[in-house]
Amino acid sequence: MRSLCTKLQRVLLVATLMVGGNMAITSCANVIVDPPEDRDTIPNISVDVYYENQLADMVESGEIPQDVATLRIFCDIPVDLSPLRGLSNLKYLRMNACKIIDISSLTDLTSLKELDLSVNDFSDLSPLSGLNNLKNLNLSANQGGALSPIILDLTPLSGLINLEYLNLNQSPISSIAPLSGLIPVGFIPRSLLR
Repeated sequence: MRSLCTKLQRVLLVATLMVGGNMAITSCANVIVDPPEDRDTIPNISVDVYYENQLADMVESGEIPQDVATLRIFCDIPVDLSPLRGLSNLKYLRMNACKIIDISSLTDLTSLKELDLSVNDFSDLSPLSGLNNLKNLNLSANQGGALSPIILDLTPLSGLINLEYLNLNQSPISSIAPLSGLIPVGFIPRSLLR
């Protein structure tokens, strides 16, 4: 069951936003988000990545099959996402805290419905612009690199009309205005639309 708040908007933004040095909190009380209907019927694969080319080796060896639908990757080292390009059936991908700096390899994963890239270090969101099946997107605590923190430009997300949940908690953004077409008037504080 979805809360009234979720029914009223295409995008559910639960975020702490850093805008021009001022903190603004946008949230929706009593939020309930339905899990995808097919979540229990899809085989889940979770992998730990310990060395640089391990992800590529796992895809090449078939340990991560080409038709995988759900993939959770745990890692302590920077990971090259290019081995994921051929996983066209992937619907759910979770790669949080993997020190990711480049997400360009995700552009062909157009079947993705849920993507968790929280606690990473990338700055360019344009590879996500064509992922039109995305319903849930977690970009929280993405600092764009500890040595040179960036301000995320949300413009590439403006066309994701199926987006129901977007988490930007602790990710610095310049403006939420690019998402104004996805969020009903009154949900976004005016100070964030500048």
